Amino acid sequence: MLDQLSHPGALVGRAEISGRGTLDQSTGFALTGRLTAGLSSLQPRDPAMAKATGNEIRFEGTLTTEGPGALQITDMELRGSDYQAAGDVGFDGLEDGLKVSTDLTADLADLARFSDLAGHSLGGAVQAAVKGSFTPLSGAFDTDLSMQAQDLSAGIAQADELLKGTTTLALKAARDENGIAIDRFELAGSALLASAAGTLNSDAGRMEITAKLNRLEVLLPQTPGALELATTLTRNGDTLKGVAELKGPHTSSAKLDGSVTLEGDADFTFAAALNELERFVPQLAGKLTAQGTAARRNGEWQIAGKAVGPAAITADIEGRFTENNGSTDLRFDAAIGQLQRLVPDLPGRLAAKGTAARRDGTWTIDSTASGPAGIDSRVAGSWSEAKGTADVTAKGTLRLEGLNPFISPNLMQGPANFDMALRGVPALDGLSGTISVPGASLAIPSAAQRVDDINATVSIARSSAQLQVSARPRDGGTVRISGPVGLQPPFNGNLQIAIGDVVVTDHLSYETLLNGSLAMSGAMAGNNRIEGRIDVGETNINLNTAGGSVSAAPIPPIRHVGTPRDVRRTLARAGLTGSSGGGGGSGRTELDILISAPSRIFARGRGLRSELGGEIRLRGTTARLSPSGQISLIRGTFDILGRRLELDEGRITLLGDLKPYLEFKSSAATDQGTATLEISGRVDAPEIKVTSDPPRPSEEALALLLFGDNIQDISPLALARLAGSALTLSGRGGGAQNKLRNATGADDVDIGADNLGAGQLGLGGYVAENVYTDFNVNTRGDSELSINLDMTDSLTVQGTVDSEGETGFGLFFKRDY
Repeated sequence: MLDQLSHPGALVGRAEISGRGTLDQSTGFALTGRLTAGLSSLQPRDPAMAKATGNEIRFEGTLTTEGPGALQITDMELRGSDYQAAGDVGFDGLEDGLKVSTDLTADLADLARFSDLAGHSLGGAVQAAVKGSFTPLSGAFDTDLSMQAQDLSAGIAQADELLKGTTTLALKAARDENGIAIDRFELAGSALLASAAGTLNSDAGRMEITAKLNRLEVLLPQTPGALELATTLTRNGDTLKGVAELKGPHTSSAKLDGSVTLEGDADFTFAAALNELERFVPQLAGKLTAQGTAARRNGEWQIAGKAVGPAAITADIEGRFTENNGSTDLRFDAAIGQLQRLVPDLPGRLAAKGTAARRDGTWTIDSTASGPAGIDSRVAGSWSEAKGTADVTAKGTLRLEGLNPFISPNLMQGPANFDMALRGVPALDGLSGTISVPGASLAIPSAAQRVDDINATVSIARSSAQLQVSARPRDGGTVRISGPVGLQPPFNGNLQIAIGDVVVTDHLSYETLLNGSLAMSGAMAGNNRIEGRIDVGETNINLNTAGGSVSAAPIPPIRHVGTPRDVRRTLARAGLTGSSGGGGGSGRTELDILISAPSRIFARGRGLRSELGGEIRLRGTTARLSPSGQISLIRGTFDILGRRLELDEGRITLLGDLKPYLEFKSSAATDQGTATLEISGRVDAPEIKVTSDPPRPSEEALALLLFGDNIQDISPLALARLAGSALTLSGRGGGAQNKLRNATGADDVDIGADNLGAGQLGLGGYVAENVYTDFNVNTRGDSELSINLDMTDSLTVQGTVDSEGETGFGLFFKRDY
């Protein structure tokens, strides 16, 4: 007995061993005895081993020797925390040819204890019994094995699905100098069945093997159904022959037929057919077939194969391999005659052919490809196995339309030229060259945007790419991106983004002009930062198009039943599947962007005419935006039901999702109280509210706002003006103002009536960066000209002159709090 035993491999609290028996040496060496041993408080230093063994191990058994070179262990029992083995083990021929005989049972309650040793998750319980013998020197054996497992798992989702439930194995087989015989092999589980039986000896024999996977869709979701294997092996003299056949769902099949002689000659033929290829590649409906041969003579292999499929797909391959020196020659010739089946924008034939050869440990390759729309490429070079170095060049032109299946629903169009080289050890350090894109285009349906004249040059050297990209958005302007990006994780980069006179519009509700510069630095696949400034030029917001119609309403939740595959793809492209498009990454993009719009932000429609200015700063991250600041009112009016109201407040702010939020207010005070008209909400769905102080119903507050104390005196002319203003409020008026503004180039046009009921025309616009002029004339011949000079963001100087010779001067100071 040993206490507190310390060993480099483990700590043992207590190790004990005891035995009792007899030793008779009168006629040789005869031993009979009972042995008991145990380890307590066992702590292997390797955590994985500690988990596998547990901290208690006990052994008991009777040892008996029967003549020289023989040892029997009977009534043996080995126990751990949740595993045990019991039975008899015999060793014969210890001094010459060892033979091991067993009659054992084993029970393992939880395979999870071996997960760390195996390097991946294991699970389930196993019970087994084995009886037989094994001779290592000759390889002879005789075994009768039975095993039952419950809910086996290997940490692989597909395999775990196939192994769940009860799995049984039975094997009765033997091998001796005459050959091998399998009397019984049966494997049965919830999804897998297999069996084998037969004999093979040195001159003749036959062996049959069958297997069936009931649920192939667990491994290949595109092919639900069963997969069956039938194999027959026969021997006749010096020749072994075999046939293996696979039968799968939808009448797909494969067959391998061959023979091998003891001299080493071999002949094999192969044939396969995959029906309904569209289950894997939806664009290629039809049948794919392949066939080939392989033959060995005098240590040299010759192979040949051919494949034919839909879209006029063809492929041929030939090869030769010599075993003694490893010399190899390969040739391939492949084509797809209807490339438009895969890439609709590239109709025609794409072909590729080439050769590869190995001599004295050096491979040389030479391949070319050609296709529609100028596709042309060549890859050539060598690879040294001894040095582990390459000298390969790749030159040519590819079409960006080939990316469209992977970036759908976005579409790219244009050529991509490449001139690359890989020299030295195959790694990014040895890769150099350029990739250039002259005049490509990109359509982005989700943003209703198209980018044209994409010109890009990517220079690659020393594991880094230097980018130079310029592009023209659909409605005008330029965007330029330049800077280095590392080609190894986390892809550190420092990109400069220049925005020049970029027009952003949906051709319906808004149009704006952007200039600015941004810088993106940090890890492109990790934490990075975007900072800079965007200057907003003249911006026009048309409120007539916002809300107010069935077509503007959001699509309500719809539950789809039995949705066809093409409909599911359409829903996913429209963002209506209820799931995000990707799993996202662990990186974070910090923001510090100033959006400067000092003036000329015009919001018009539904009776509103306003100009705003200010600035907004975007901080936070792309996942959690934190905008601050606002675009505030400079000047504006609101025409409602025949009355013009001066705006008291106006602002545009950005919400966390970067959607603009509008807020405009106008108030009127009378002897009966104060009424306030407010337009507020998202830019695509603003709401109009009327309130009063003291509170009263909204219709009374509106009458108070429009007619003051004389709400009873409404003339027929006023009623007509009310009807016209109702059209404006609904978003259907204002067409004449828009046409006149476009024809004159004015920033603001007003056609209406003054406070005395006379018709009035007003024109306003910027004559300099900070000088705004406003001219008004009515049907009585009265006119007025005003000039506003913005000294600072808060201080404005105003001068006026009218047709009667009256002049005015004003100094205005305002500050937003």
